[in-house]
Amino acid sequence: MDIETRIRVLNSILDKPKQQQAVEQELLAAKGDLSVASAALKGKLLHKALQKLQVADLVASAVGDQPEVAKAILSKPGIKTPRDVAKLNVDQLIELIAPVAKPGTKAYQQAKSQAIAINNQSFAREPLTVLQRMTHEDELPITDAKVRTRLGTFLNNIPADTDIRIAPIHEVMKGSKGKDKFGQTLRKKKIAHLSFSQVAAVEFCQQRYFLNYIQAVQLDPEPNYFIKGKLLHQFIASSYLKIANARKIDPSSYSKIINRYYEDPHRRHLENAVQVHLENLWQGYQIIGVEEPFVIVVDKKLPPLVGVIDLLMKKDNCLIIVDHKTGNNFYPPDELQMAIYYRFIKQMFPKKKIKIYYDHYRWVNNLNRIRKPALMRTEVVLPSSYWKDALVRIRDGYRIMETIKEEKWAKRQGECFRCPFRQVCWSD
Repeated sequence: MDIETRIRVLNSILDKPKQQQAVEQELLAAKGDLSVASAALKGKLLHKALQKLQVADLVASAVGDQPEVAKAILSKPGIKTPRDVAKLNVDQLIELIAPVAKPGTKAYQQAKSQAIAINNQSFAREPLTVLQRMTHEDELPITDAKVRTRLGTFLNNIPADTDIRIAPIHEVMKGSKGKDKFGQTLRKKKIAHLSFSQVAAVEFCQQRYFLNYIQAVQLDPEPNYFIKGKLLHQFIASSYLKIANARKIDPSSYSKIINRYYEDPHRRHLENAVQVHLENLWQGYQIIGVEEPFVIVVDKKLPPLVGVIDLLMKKDNCLIIVDHKTGNNFYPPDELQMAIYYRFIKQMFPKKKIKIYYDHYRWVNNLNRIRKPALMRTEVVLPSSYWKDALVRIRDGYRIMETIKEEKWAKRQGECFRCPFRQVCWSD
């Protein structure tokens, strides 16, 4: 549905021109995404009107340019939120959409198709509420009455605001050690999720995303800079874990691992990076977490968003997020990654001050003969519009990902010389 049509459908349930103008303005700025526009609309619309818009948005996403359907559903007393719509079964929705239509007629069949579409959209946005209703109404294909009763009891005891999609991700988080294993396990178990890496990949090149995340192509041999980056991350994580547990750091143990993997010049790169790291350890901070996986729900229309924070520390009333990067040269941090980290920590600790730092290690052969530093430590200051900007990128990226999955094809668009998949990509 195009933006103009969505604006028209949503405005059809409002009767004040000033409110309609505000909705049009904010939806245009948010590229038609109500969840993005809602933050700005909170100061311009009453909460009741915003809830009605959310219902209309759900219906519009399901049936398209049918404003009369949204009006019909909202006319029922007690329908105020998308969760209220999720409590309605197909027959109840048909009765609201086409109250006088007889079974077997064209009007009834059309209303039934619309009701099923709304039901499906409700499940995407309010899965727990739909499952609770289906269990209560014996819609789930469970023949054993005792099992059905126990499931109903279990679902009804889950708080209404719980997003059940994150439960399997939490299970993976409990058993995952290290940032690579976390993502690998989610993909292996085919647990729906989004990540900064996925968004960055599809933005860089759709074909790269397709090869990496859809076809799960394994690079053989794995590029040296992948291995070096992983090893340095492991060394850094290990050192901060030892500090957190008041244990001594043994640099010689790192050298043994490095020698097992590499000869010069890569060995020197890693040894120098470890030396630079140990000389620039964060001192005087309480270490809260090292390579901490997390999950956050940013929008009910999107899969849960996951990530791993390299280092989280505390000093006084301030939390410090540190992200580690490696490379031959310095490059600026991606604000999207920092925005996701900041958003998660802010939700967890709303009263704390939060700072973000970007520790970028540069591979060097000789620390005594360098003209620019081997470590660039930069504080990242996000703009006031950081989350609005982040959501636009996440949603745009997800839309492209879904198109790629549906079409099972992706176009080449990135700078191929910078892509680790270039040999695979051009070999077909």
